[in-house]
Amino acid sequence: MLAANRGHTETVMALLAAPGLDLNAANAYGQTALMRAAERPHAETVMALLAAPGLDVNAADGDGQTALRLAVGRGYAETVVALLAYPGLNVNAADGDGQAALMLAVDEGHAEMVMALLAYPGLDVNVAAQNGRTVLMLVVDAGHAETVMALLAYPGLDVNAADRDGWTALMKAANTGHTEMFTALLAAPGLDVNAAARNGRTVLMQAAIGGHAEMVTALLAYAGLNVNAAAANGWTALMLAVDGGHAETVTALLAYPGVAVNAATANGHTALTLAASRGHTEIVTALLAYPGVNVRHRDGAGRTARALAKAYGHYETVSLLRAADNTCCTIN
Repeated sequence: MLAANRGHTETVMALLAAPGLDLNAANAYGQTALMRAAERPHAETVMALLAAPGLDVNAADGDGQTALRLAVGRGYAETVVALLAYPGLNVNAADGDGQAALMLAVDEGHAEMVMALLAYPGLDVNVAAQNGRTVLMLVVDAGHAETVMALLAYPGLDVNAADRDGWTALMKAANTGHTEMFTALLAAPGLDVNAAARNGRTVLMQAAIGGHAEMVTALLAYAGLNVNAAAANGWTALMLAVDGGHAETVTALLAYPGVAVNAATANGHTALTLAASRGHTEIVTALLAYPGVNVRHRDGAGRTARALAKAYGHYETVSLLRAADNTCCTIN
C-alpha cells in the first residue's frame, strides 16, 4: 500500500508477483492500495494494480469512497478512463451522502469526466443524493449549458425529478436566470410545466420573482400552463411579479387570457393592493387598465389599495387610484 501511495510502480509490480499477497487489504480507514493510488496522480500504478488478478475495483472505504470517486474528485482523467475500462466496475456506487461519481464530476466542474461517465453502459443518470438532488439539478445550478444538453439527450432522463424541497431542474434554471438552459429544459419531452415545490411555488412563480420576462413569456406560450396556480400562502405569479416591481413581467402576465387579476393571498392582498403598497406606479397603471380589476377590494385588515398607498406615502399612486375609484363600478 505504501508503494502504491507513493506511485512506485516498479515496486508495486514486484509486490504483486509475490506469493500470498492480499491485493485488497485495507488500512484502518478502509482504503486499499488501489484507492491510495487513484487519489494521487499515479495512473501508471493504478494500471498495474488493475492488471492484477482478483482485484476488487469496487471496494469502498469507511466514507463510501471508491477508487473511481477518488479519481473523479481529484480530476485524474487518465485514471478515470482506466477504471471505466475495468470489467465489473460499479459506476453508480455512491458515498455516504448518496453522491455518485457522476455527481462529483459535475460538482468539481470536470466536463471531460462527465462526458466519459455518460458514455458508460448502465449509468444511472437519475441517481439522487440524500437531499434528492439529481445530476441534472447540479448541472443547472453550476450553469454548465453544454452538459445540460448532453444530459437531455440521455435516454431515460427524468426531467421532472424533484429534490426533497420539491424543486425541479427547470425551477432551478428559472431561479438562477440561466436562459439558455431554461429554454433547453422547456423543450424536453414530457416536461411537467406546472410542477410545484413543497411551498406550492411553480416554475412560473420562480421566473416571476426574478423578473425574468423572457422566461415568463416562454412559459406563457407552453400548452397547458396554469397561470393562476397559487403557492401555499395564496400568492400567484402575477402577485410575485408585482411585489418585485417587475413591470415587463407584469405586462406579459396581464396579456395572458384568463389571468386572475383579483385573486387574493391568504392575508387578503391582491396584485393591486400589493402594487399600491409598494408605490409601483407603472404597475398600478397597468392593473387599472385591466378589465374587471377590483379597485375597492379590501385586504385582511380592511384596507383598500388607495388606503395602502396613502399609508406608505405613495401620493402619485393615491391620485391614480382616486381617479379610478371615482369611475369604478366594481364593488367588493
